Amino acid sequence: MGRILHFRQLEVWRESHRLVLMVYQVTRGFPGDERFGVVSQMRRAAISIPPNIAEWFKRRRIQDKIRFYNISEGSLEELKYFFDFPERTRTLTTKTRRHKGISSRC
Repeated sequence: MGRILHFRQLEVWRESHRLVLMVYQVTRGFPGDERFGVVSQMRRAAISIPPNIAEWFKRRRIQDKIRFYNISEGSLEELKYFFDFPERTRTLTTKTRRHKGISSRC
């Protein structure tokens, strides 16, 4: 691939972007009463990952790079929890269960 000049060239950024799109698609199938609860939390956790990777890419100091990597990693861990939570509380719909493979991307 050669020298990486833009964060969009990073495979980790592309995967995180696909993950965001999948989270938005999956959470559409959640019950309406979860709209401001679990759905909001899942979307916020997912949407924070790609921009932190982008910011990490542009940082020059190793301490800054580590900090943004850790923020992204923390959001990913939070998202993992939220994929476990609805399953345990039986809020996953049949449509959502078909997308269960999404949690394996986390």
